[in-house]
Amino acid sequence: MISFDQLKTITTPNSRLLYFQVESVSESWMPYLGELHNKLEKLANVQLANEKIYLYFFKSSGEKDFLETPYWVGQEIVGFVTENDLTGAKIYDLYQSEAFSFELSLEIEMSKILTGEIFRSEQQLRSLAGSQLAPTWRICLEKSTKAQRNWTLSVQFFKNT
Repeated sequence: MISFDQLKTITTPNSRLLYFQVESVSESWMPYLGELHNKLEKLANVQLANEKIYLYFFKSSGEKDFLETPYWVGQEIVGFVTENDLTGAKIYDLYQSEAFSFELSLEIEMSKILTGEIFRSEQQLRSLAGSQLAPTWRICLEKSTKAQRNWTLSVQFFKNT
């Protein structure tokens, strides 16, 4: 059973997100990640800020039409780029804020990240936190230092302001 005190408070830094919008949660995000990496190879003035992959959602997975809702797949970048350089990808500037983070221990293939277990965890944490959480939340995937093929997965919630 998840408890609210398992959430740790984190500060998200100022960052620039290069992302693609995926049309629905039922659609795979993996091809978009490949396309994002192809874009980065062609942009001379841009590089990844880190290896983290983010999946952004704009409503709770408990809402009726969640599976048909668009979401973003992206990575943080550094460097200069204009909208004209992107063709299909977009840039979003994120400002420093506080968020709650919950690390999940799952041994799962990256392509199967969007499972019922993650969505159940999101709903459970949201019900425990009440109105403290904004509708926007994200999944953060980070390469594990323990094993070459494993990823650390965190469900992160932005605080209501």
